[in-house]
Amino acid sequence: MPLIRYELEDVGVPSDQKCSCGRGLPIMEKVIGRVADFLVKKDGSKVAGVSLIENTLTRIAGIEQMQIIQEDLDSVTLNIVPGKSFFGKEELQRTSKSFLSIKRK
Repeated sequence: MPLIRYELEDVGVPSDQKCSCGRGLPIMEKVIGRVADFLVKKDGSKVAGVSLIENTLTRIAGIEQMQIIQEDLDSVTLNIVPGKSFFGKEELQRTSKSFLSIKRK
């Protein structure tokens, strides 16, 4: 069964092998890492993805999954999957505003 990958910026080792399904497209031997993700603040400084995890998922209880999208320097969109124990909407807004220093959508 082929593995479908979207533009995740995975870093991998290409394989010389052919897929048993016969599709003929290139395949990866293994995934060895990922290009680091950063958000860019208005002043040009960057906020590392690891920092975003430390300041949200590990500090605010009940967030099952989170996606952060930055389309421009003026705004980010936070998409979350709240768990049953999530009651921190205001805390999430306050935290994201403080560590990103950009306006929320």
